[in-house]
Formats: sequence, structure tokens, C-alpha cells
Amino acid sequence: MNVQGWKDLAKCRGLDTNIFMPDDSGVIYKEQMERAVAICASCLVIDECRDYAIAEEIVVGIYGGLSERGRAAFARGNKGEVRELWNVKHGTLSAYQRHRCRCAPCAEAGRDHWRKNQEKRKAKKEVA
Repeated sequence: MNVQGWKDLAKCRGLDTNIFMPDDSGVIYKEQMERAVAICASCLVIDECRDYAIAEEIVVGIYGGLSERGRAAFARGNKGEVRELWNVKHGTLSAYQRHRCRCAPCAEAGRDHWRKNQEKRKAKKEVA
């Protein structure tokens, strides 16, 4: 099937594409991802969409139900490794550090961790 052929069958055809793209700060929030993935999950051409994004090396947004990180893992053949950011608990240091999520709650968790470490370093210097 050619590119235009499968795009005509896409479930997202005619929808606001902002659902599938990050905001101006480069973040796709959990609720937005869940909504995008739900649309993709019921799409007849999800595989064609994913394969198109991988072939075209598209690095922004949700295509074929996967984010850029999910598509990269899929393309490497690590289908079991396809862990998406919407599967992690947001607002945690783990999401910020291990999963590199930069949504507002995760970024705040990262800043809190940094502040606490700064306070510890400062307290150690004062004691010495």
C-alpha cells in the first residue's frame, strides 16, 4: 500500500494533530499520550504508520502508537524493551533520571533532588 493509501485509512485523519505532538516546551503529557495511543490502538494502519515514522526517521511525536524512544527500541529489534513514558509513575525521581521524562511533575522531582543534594553539600562544608 502506498503512503497516501494508508494515510487515508488512518484513524487520526482529520483530527487535531496536536494530540500526537509535544507542546512548545517539547513535552507530551501522560494524559495526552494515553489519548493518542488509544486512537492508535484502534487504527487499522498502526503498523504502516509506525514503519513509516521509522523509515523516515521522524523523531518527534506519537506515530503507530509509539513515541520516538519506543520507535527507536522497536527499530533496534528490542520489541520487549519498548517501554513508553506513560507506563512510568510521573512526578518521581526515577521517571526524571532513568526514563528522562521532562514533564512538569518529573522536572520538579529532579529539581527537588538537586536542591536536597545542594543543601547536604553546603552542610558538609559548614561542618568542615
